[in-house]
Amino acid sequence: MTDDEILLSIGDYMLAGWTSLRCTRGIERFPSDFELGMT
Repeated sequence: MTDDEILLSIGDYMLAGWTSLRCTRGIERFPSDFELGMT
């Protein structure tokens, strides 16, 4: 894993290889949301 690699960890599973990540947070946005892109 490199410093700029996106890693999704769920329990004992670790998923890597994502090509993009978008995370939206804001004081007027609840809940926050995210989007992962893959090939």
